[in-house]
Amino acid sequence: MQLRSVPENVRRPLVCLPREDTWQYSRIADLLVLEPPGPNGSFPLDSLGPWYLQRARLMRLGTHFWASIRTQVRAPIMDQVRALGGEASSGWTLEPEQIRLLAYHAIASGARGLWFRSDSRLDAVDRHSILRAKVLQRLNLELAILEPWAATGQHEAELASPDASVRASLLKTDRSRLLLIMRRMPDQQYVAGLSTNGR
Repeated sequence: MQLRSVPENVRRPLVCLPREDTWQYSRIADLLVLEPPGPNGSFPLDSLGPWYLQRARLMRLGTHFWASIRTQVRAPIMDQVRALGGEASSGWTLEPEQIRLLAYHAIASGARGLWFRSDSRLDAVDRHSILRAKVLQRLNLELAILEPWAATGQHEAELASPDASVRASLLKTDRSRLLLIMRRMPDQQYVAGLSTNGR
């Protein structure tokens, strides 16, 4: 609580990335950063929505959150690939569609900001870094369209869909509503995959 005693004119916002005790940290911090499990693990990408929404309910009322979005395959996965005799670069980039889905699931769940995580430089000249930089450049152009709802809106509801492969989330501001529709398929945490019905 000593941080809270700093005078207002010199105090900076308190940002916290809690691993647990979300409620306790939300009472101290001005902003929480949520980092979901995966990808490239057993946690399905289509479970990200409920994961974010559950943690948002654990926060102090009025607390906003950002989402930590990985852009590269985690180091333990690379270690496993090497142990099995494969060639694994330390800078392996996630599939472009996986990065996109991670970002959109976070925004659809009410994230006010995205923190794109990289373990290596974006301006390197290897093919993985060039791909990652281009993916993030394109994604930022898409996100600029969603900025009014992502920055000032809030998650209103998850809409029921007759198609189990679709997530429909409603975001609202004082004057408008935005419906985000995302494709959900099995094992997207490993490979984003292609739609089987032409969508």
